[in-house]
Amino acid sequence: MEKITFLLLIFISVGSYAQIKEKDSTEVMEKKEEFYTNKENEYIKAWFENEVVSMKLTDTVKSEYYKILLKHTDSMTQFGDTNKQLPKDDFKKGLNGIVDRMNLKLKTLLTEKQSQQHEKNFRIILWNISIRKGWHY
Repeated sequence: MEKITFLLLIFISVGSYAQIKEKDSTEVMEKKEEFYTNKENEYIKAWFENEVVSMKLTDTVKSEYYKILLKHTDSMTQFGDTNKQLPKDDFKKGLNGIVDRMNLKLKTLLTEKQSQQHEKNFRIILWNISIRKGWHY
């Protein structure tokens, strides 16, 4: 099966843009460079930051939002690392389960409108990654 760049990019696209400083930030940056050019990286970062700003989260909610994103995107990465040999459909099913749990957790934190915006943003990220990988997600 293909390298699990798909999950790593989700982690990178969301987790690193959350601007949470983690011990593996150097490794994350290296992997980020492999998938997107610097210019693309800057564009995605600016886009994501603008989307989060448009959600009008309080500082407390924003902090918790990023923690939940980081936790679940890390789970996606771990899932990918331990399930590299799964058939594509099973792999996507496992990934979707993690995304569903993340969205459910975020629904308790966000307003309905914010939750819808988050889900839209995350679908865009998944779509972009699938296009890059040649997958139809």
